[in-house]
Amino acid sequence: MPRYVSFEADTELNGNTALAFLKNIRHDNIVDILKKHGMDNIDPTAWYPLQSVLNIMNDIYETSDASTNFVSIGIAAAQLGIENLPPQMANATLDQLLMAYPAVYQQRHRGGDPGEIAVKKVDDSHYIITMRVPYPDDVFYGVMYGYVRHFRPQDKRFSLRYDPDLPRREDGGENTVVHVHVT
Repeated sequence: MPRYVSFEADTELNGNTALAFLKNIRHDNIVDILKKHGMDNIDPTAWYPLQSVLNIMNDIYETSDASTNFVSIGIAAAQLGIENLPPQMANATLDQLLMAYPAVYQQRHRGGDPGEIAVKKVDDSHYIITMRVPYPDDVFYGVMYGYVRHFRPQDKRFSLRYDPDLPRREDGGENTVVHVHVT
């Protein structure tokens, strides 16, 4: 049975987000997998069955450098997202971006349940992101890293860490929880 499975068969992902497969810095490591799945030429205006995207990720999981590839794909997805944010979000604060991100995630999918993301602001320097998504955890680690890196105050450092006290979805947990600290 595949490791990454869509929650509903009819769920689709927009092509602009799927472009992360082609635009990430580790693209050369996964090009043969993309060709195998017919995703080596992605139309940013098209919609792709989410399970087809997850099938690629299932194959990437079998590679020796899967985690690095997944994080790179996530960072590329964030960069594509940043480039396509509505004008009113171009100069958003990190707080505004993170609080809006659950809706942004939903807008990148259609036709079925893509899962959900919740963001809780603990204080001005700590956010907790809870994710129930069908993607590899490291893809969304990369997505969050890319957004936080871009939207954090430029004089601030940041870190992202999986919650050490909760099992991640990939380890049988109900959700994956990431803590974002900006100092």
